[in-house]
Amino acid sequence: MIAELRDRGVWNGTGPKVAAQVVARYSYLDERGDLLYEIERREPKGFRARRPDGQGGWTYSLDGARRVIYRLPEVLAVARAGWRVYVTEGEKDADAITALGLMGTTAPFGAGKWRSEYAAALTGAEVVVVADKDGPGREHARAVARSCSRLARSVRVLELPGEHVKDASDWISAGGTRAQLEALASAAPENASAALRDEVPAERIRRLAFRSAPEFAATTPEAPPWVLNGYIARNAIAEIGGKIKIAGKTTLALAMSRAIVSGDPFAGRQTERTGILYLTEQPAASFREALERGGLLDEERFTVLSWHDAIGVKWSSVVAQAVEECKVREAGVLFVDTLSQWAGIRGDGENSAGEALEALAPLQEAAGRHGLAVVVLRHSRKAGGDVGDDTRGSSAFAGAVDIVLSLRRADGNAEPNIRVLHGLSRFADTPESLALRLTAEEGYVALGTEAALAVEIARRQLLEAAPRTTEHAMTADELIDAAKVRRTSGQEALGALLDLGQLVRTGRGKKGDPYRYHAPEIHSAGTSHTGRQNESGDGERPPEAGSDSRSDSGTGISDDESDDPMLRAAIEVFGRPGVPASAPPL
Repeated sequence: MIAELRDRGVWNGTGPKVAAQVVARYSYLDERGDLLYEIERREPKGFRARRPDGQGGWTYSLDGARRVIYRLPEVLAVARAGWRVYVTEGEKDADAITALGLMGTTAPFGAGKWRSEYAAALTGAEVVVVADKDGPGREHARAVARSCSRLARSVRVLELPGEHVKDASDWISAGGTRAQLEALASAAPENASAALRDEVPAERIRRLAFRSAPEFAATTPEAPPWVLNGYIARNAIAEIGGKIKIAGKTTLALAMSRAIVSGDPFAGRQTERTGILYLTEQPAASFREALERGGLLDEERFTVLSWHDAIGVKWSSVVAQAVEECKVREAGVLFVDTLSQWAGIRGDGENSAGEALEALAPLQEAAGRHGLAVVVLRHSRKAGGDVGDDTRGSSAFAGAVDIVLSLRRADGNAEPNIRVLHGLSRFADTPESLALRLTAEEGYVALGTEAALAVEIARRQLLEAAPRTTEHAMTADELIDAAKVRRTSGQEALGALLDLGQLVRTGRGKKGDPYRYHAPEIHSAGTSHTGRQNESGDGERPPEAGSDSRSDSGTGISDDESDDPMLRAAIEVFGRPGVPASAPPL
């Protein structure tokens, strides 16, 4: 008979087993309120976990399930407000405190089961750890306090009074009130000081993950996970530098943001559609104007945190909360404008490599551990410098990020709405330079490389400076000096203008008869002398109307010219040789 009872699981060796009954179920939810798993409380006392199996049933295991603290959505809201959260050893105690109108939470499975990642949800909160009055309970409370001390606004450990009181449920059952609990919590010593941090145990020795090159390649993506191709990538930090109120760093960052939240290309480069969390140092009034100019005022996927709303909160806590907010709002990019302001780097602190690395450390974790794309904005020094060395302070800033971008005004007589974005990167896809024009209709439009822009500016200035008659023609050096352009770009632009027929060259290029240049002379018949001279010195003339040298396309491009695709494209844009044309607008 006993053997049969044992086989049926109802004999414990001394008598019949009492079947366990589920007396409570505690639901653990994610940030959006979706169920992750439940903890069942059973009598005789015991606990069992279960999670949805996706088919309307349950799996009695947490393998593969994301672990969170109890009442996570409410805890996050309270922590964001900087209010008090009571952390207990179990769900029953947390519910008893919540029933008083306060915020109670716990970790699954009680004492000794706290995980370091749970602390992130308590970032910015006043944490009160309510300890059970026994050895495991006190050790658990100390472990929770140590874990939260780096992120919470403050941390206190509280043991509730009473001879027969072991935990919060006992104390409340004995008549404890909300007012009494709040008074006891406020009177408890604050332990978020250096003393708590000094108690943090040394890192446990663990086996490091050494991998061969093929093993490493197999666990990493073949291409960078670009959010904005060439400029912003997940798991990476990009820096945008530029002179204060001149370069237009914030304007550029908001234009990039608008493209990313909508999934539209930016300056011809593809984006991944995702949300943006933007930390701004600007006052509300001026940043509102910036958002309006950037077309972002009505964009739900663009989230803002103002610096003056975070005064007094540690930089590491700001980043931790930002990471959690990105998860809730499904934002893949975190902008920090500017890093020095947010990280609290003052005066000569920017010159300290230690302060630079400390400021970047939480952002490196946000990118590397949480998969965010992080973009920091920094001011350039007055004297400028090479890319990677032109921003203020220590070179450790540039050394610690993955992509360094420098936004500058274009050299020469460029339009005021043109900028050049220089790049220095660990990734091959980042351009060394990209000229951009800001337009009201299309936002930023790519104009090509900085060198191409310089040649185009030189082309316009050479045309403006070129004499209109042969007798006033200038040598190359004279024309380049008159146009006030750089010699390299001036020489290249000169050749392009000759090929396009927008300048005429005379002379033999010899001592006493140097090459000279002037704009085509317009005659009464509507024709002009154009282009390069032949060796006899006679100016070449355009082909006669109806000549076979003209193509049938109607573009005015000759068959010889159509063999050169670059020249053909230039003529289609700038005009047919022999017809003076003003340069197209940049």
